[in-house]
Amino acid sequence: MVSVLPSAQFPDCIAVVADSATSKVITIYRDRSLYIWDISNIHRVGKYRSYIFHSACICAVEVYPQVTENVRMHLPRGTFITGSSDNTIKLWNLNTIDPEAQLSVKRNIYSKELINQIYTSDDFTWLRAKRGNAVSENTNGVTAIAVGPHGDIIASGDKSGTLGCTI
Repeated sequence: MVSVLPSAQFPDCIAVVADSATSKVITIYRDRSLYIWDISNIHRVGKYRSYIFHSACICAVEVYPQVTENVRMHLPRGTFITGSSDNTIKLWNLNTIDPEAQLSVKRNIYSKELINQIYTSDDFTWLRAKRGNAVSENTNGVTAIAVGPHGDIIASGDKSGTLGCTI
């Protein structure tokens, strides 16, 4: 059994289907993540595949700077950054061929393309269903992203005018 912090919050499951032929259960959550669970051993259910996306519109995208001479880059070649109305900044890398890129960063266990996820707000109420099951866009959210020339600073701006920096 996995222990969970009392403060942990999880999105609502909005769809589920079981495939008895492959012993898989597919679930879709309100944050638009998709998980495929292996239930071939019901006493040891495990994640087979998962995909984590933004749960609202993407308003900003920035390519991480390429390697320059005498400067150590913090993220591998081919990394890009997205900002969304879901109050997150996500760092992605689709490079699965370059072994250096694979070893230089720790990959997210739930989405191999996702390097990191930064929450710009501690309000997670949008993960839960609203009265009448209405889904609406968040009134906040990241609208602009800029990366320093050496890749050491990520700056963001949101719909409420707040500037954030991550080093």
